[in-house]
Amino acid sequence: KKDYIAQTMLQGQPSLGERINEMKKREAARRAGRGGDAEAQEKLNQMEYVRGVSAWDFDVAQLKAEARKEELPPVPEGQEMLVCSDETEGGGGEGGL
Repeated sequence: KKDYIAQTMLQGQPSLGERINEMKKREAARRAGRGGDAEAQEKLNQMEYVRGVSAWDFDVAQLKAEARKEELPPVPEGQEMLVCSDETEGGGGEGGL
């Protein structure tokens, strides 16, 4: 089977290394065609993302109260449960989202 594939399907195809080099050349040409415009667009996208996330309005106290009400599934015997709280060192607390 290996010889059949090599003789029929792969014959005349460039090697893996040649294909990778060709892909890199095409990618470099594509980037060069966009010029500095791509960097400006990336900065704009990042600024829009930050602006959108900053607009989120979480009532942290309400979220914590709801979390306290939730029932946790029982921990199987022999396993430990990892507990995180605001009082732990480096726990973030309010605004740590």
